[in-house]
Amino acid sequence: MCIYLTDRVDLHYDSKEHIFPAGIDGIKTLPHTVVSREFNRESSRYEDTFIHQSLIALPRQLHGPGKRGSLDPAKATKSSIQVLRSRTNEEIYSLGYIKLGKPHENPQVCIKIENGNVVFSCDKSEESTGMKQLCDQLLKNGTLSKKAINDLT
Repeated sequence: MCIYLTDRVDLHYDSKEHIFPAGIDGIKTLPHTVVSREFNRESSRYEDTFIHQSLIALPRQLHGPGKRGSLDPAKATKSSIQVLRSRTNEEIYSLGYIKLGKPHENPQVCIKIENGNVVFSCDKSEESTGMKQLCDQLLKNGTLSKKAINDLT
């Protein structure tokens, strides 16, 4: 019988349940027959939000552990996409994420605030990689304007 779904009988038991989520370095598990697959599926979406979007996410982005509790740097946790201040020009922001305490910028999209206006810019050659779709989406509601500036250098 599932310790959480006590009123159901049509349950399946095919995996062990971590007492603390593996994503926060939980190692110990409960036996196969204690927590049902159905409860695991239902609770995993809340667990994922807790691990990746709560205060717990910050130390994981700085130190680990990564996917399934792994300490392998290749599986390190990344933050969600955020607006980051450029390391080369403090007036320019870009989209990026944090992984093991280091910011990773996406330099294809630059954001700058000029005279109270938010200005998005990108290299013209980057339009084929989805920049045109991004600009079109931003312009969709009609309140934003787009201006192409040719590089004269």
